[in-house]
Amino acid sequence: MTMWNVYRVSFQDGFQYVGITKHSDIAERIRRHIVRPVNSELSRRLKSQPCDIEIVHRNVEPERVYALERQEIAALEKPINIYGTNGRTPDFKQPVSKETIHSRNRNRRYRKRNVVPPRKGKFRCSRCRTIKQWTEFHRDRSRFNGLNSRCKDCTREVDRERRRYAQTQPGDYDCRTCRKVLPHTAFRTSVYTKTGVVRTCMACEQYAAKWANNYPVQEGIYKCNRCGIEKPHTEYHLARTLRRGIIGLCKTCKNEEHRQKRLAKIAARSGVTE
Repeated sequence: MTMWNVYRVSFQDGFQYVGITKHSDIAERIRRHIVRPVNSELSRRLKSQPCDIEIVHRNVEPERVYALERQEIAALEKPINIYGTNGRTPDFKQPVSKETIHSRNRNRRYRKRNVVPPRKGKFRCSRCRTIKQWTEFHRDRSRFNGLNSRCKDCTREVDRERRRYAQTQPGDYDCRTCRKVLPHTAFRTSVYTKTGVVRTCMACEQYAAKWANNYPVQEGIYKCNRCGIEKPHTEYHLARTLRRGIIGLCKTCKNEEHRQKRLAKIAARSGVTE
């Protein structure tokens, strides 16, 4: 049975990375991070900064390796205290560092995001690259500084461009649900598309609202979108959210797709790259 190792990479600026590997030589694993980076932030730091490599757990069974990895990640993710000694008044003098970045998306649910009030000071707009006061930015409590990345002027300009491009353009459009070519009057207007109309006609939207995402299965013979073979409706998985009541891929193609995804997931966990 193959045994795993849990390792930790630490840098001088406080950035830390936790990962797992089957390689007994940890230097080979670090070299692979540089040659074929899984985490761009880690690869950039490995090329520019010295680091300390430590094997936290050695010879771990495959059943316990992910639990130990999550345990080490949770130990690194300490919440940031942005408040003063009384626990109520924000302390803006204390620097708020970014979260520790990890390579795998499955660890995202273990990250602790802190909702912070807006920080006073000067910040650079991500669009016009101009340094402005914090009052020139809209609030965004999901960001580490409590402010939007774009200033108010750039936000208004982006909204004006969106509304200008979203003016309804007369013509015929293809409904992505019923596949019929209909005039623009058969579609709802939208400010988020360049044509100014949505992709689904109003008749299909009313039909969807009538069935409330519970379409009946339309019996018949359908052509698979992948293999191109015509098969009866019993050879397709059910999909009540679609108008035909079945998905576009047959059961054989869908099972093969799931199998390829499982193999790719296992290879990603094992650290095997082609």
